[in-house]
Amino acid sequence: KISRFKNQILNFSAIIMAGGYGSRMGNLAIKTPKPLLKDIDKQPIILNTIQFFKNYQINKIYVSLFHEKEVIKKKIKQRFKNEINFVYEKTKSGSIAAIRNLNLKNNENLLVINCDTILKFNPYIVNIHHKKLNNDLTIVCSIDEINYNYGLVNVNKKSEVMSLIEKPINEVFINTGCYILNKKIAKIIPKNKKFDADELINLAVKKNFKVGVFPIYKEMWTDIGTEVKYKDYLKYGK
Repeated sequence: KISRFKNQILNFSAIIMAGGYGSRMGNLAIKTPKPLLKDIDKQPIILNTIQFFKNYQINKIYVSLFHEKEVIKKKIKQRFKNEINFVYEKTKSGSIAAIRNLNLKNNENLLVINCDTILKFNPYIVNIHHKKLNNDLTIVCSIDEINYNYGLVNVNKKSEVMSLIEKPINEVFINTGCYILNKKIAKIIPKNKKFDADELINLAVKKNFKVGVFPIYKEMWTDIGTEVKYKDYLKYGK
């Protein structure tokens, strides 16, 4: 229930990154911009992403636009009127560079998500985790397992066997492309330069900002950012 998180509602906003060309979608995005492709509810995916945040009473929502910006903006305004704040990129400047154009408050946390990512959990839980650990940047990571069907042999530099592990299972953290960050992180994004999320993460670590993870189960998010994944999503509904 939202009432449980009423103290977390203030100073928490979200931005949906929707400025890309959709090149990973193949022919699907030639006539229709990727943010306007239909989801399993027959609605443009970006409209349902916006509604997802509004359902949780996150009313300060930004949408970053570049490719086909007027077409996407018109569709959004038809449903949400003037409730959405638009951020325009003059050139395609990377997966996270648009954030530097926001005027965040000193104590404001910003949730960043791509328009082709579907979340299936309460975003306030991430924000609480982020605040509790006093992180500057929190990466939402999906927990996954890598299963090896063979024994792995550990050797030293002299090719001497140190140990053998039979069919190990390694737990890994997958970057979902969803983040929570504060104003200090937004300010280190360089101006007038193409800049991606992985570069921001590495720069934040290099500058000794506190960077942490928020682990989720793989069932708690869906990536529909490629033609194959999008078609599987429409077919299987997950």
